[in-house]
Amino acid sequence: MRDGQIRPGYLGFKIETETSDLAAALDMPQPIGSIIDSVHVGGPAAAAGLQVGDVILHYNNQTPSDERALLRDFAKSTIGRPVPVTLLRAGRELTLQATPAAWPETRVMSGEAPRPAITVPANLGLNLRVLTADLRAQYGLRMQQAGVLIGSVAADTDAYERGLAPGDVILRVQDTDVRSPQEVQAVVDIARAQHRASIPVLVLPKVQQPPGPEWMALRILDGVDAGNQSARQ
Repeated sequence: MRDGQIRPGYLGFKIETETSDLAAALDMPQPIGSIIDSVHVGGPAAAAGLQVGDVILHYNNQTPSDERALLRDFAKSTIGRPVPVTLLRAGRELTLQATPAAWPETRVMSGEAPRPAITVPANLGLNLRVLTADLRAQYGLRMQQAGVLIGSVAADTDAYERGLAPGDVILRVQDTDVRSPQEVQAVVDIARAQHRASIPVLVLPKVQQPPGPEWMALRILDGVDAGNQSARQ
C-alpha cells in the first residue's frame, strides 16, 4: 500500500520441523519446534549467533505450530526491528535477538530513477567455482551430488533478476551435468553459436522453498526477451 513493493522479512537460514527421530537423537522428550539445517553466510541469523542444529521454540514471543507457520512469521516480520528468538541448543534454552532484513531478491525501485537495463554478460554475470568439500561446509550445503557453486551474481543481469544467488548450485545446463565453470561456459557458448535466446539450467537453490532442484530459463543473448519467467522466491 505504501510503495507498491512486497517486502517479506528474511533471516537467512533453512529449517525443518522437528521429527520424533530427531527429537530422540537430541535427547528431547518430544518433538517440538523447528531445527536449523543451514545458516546463510552473512545473513541476519548468522549475525544474531544462530547455529546449525539449534531448535527454534519461539519466535517474537509466539509458538508457531510447525515449520510453515514459522516461515510465515519470518515473512511478516518488520524489516530492521529486532525480534526475540528462543531456541534450544545442547539441551539449554536461550534467547537471541535477530533483526530481519529485506528478502535478498526484493528490488525496491525509486519512482524517480529509471530501471537499469538488464544485461547478459559473456559469463551470464555468474562467478562460478568448483564445488569442493570446503565450500560445501562454508555455505552449509548438505547435498552430495556434483555441481558448480555460484560464488556471486552481478547486479542488473538476467541471472540476478531471476533470483540466482551466492550459494546456489548449478547441477545441469541443458542436457549436460556440469562439474566446473568451464563446462558451464562451454554449453552456453555452443547454445550462443546456435543463436538460442535462452538455455535451461537446473539449479539447487541455497534457500529452498520448497526444497529440491528447479529448472529455470536463463537468457544467453543480450537484448532478447527469453519469455515471462518468474524469479525464484
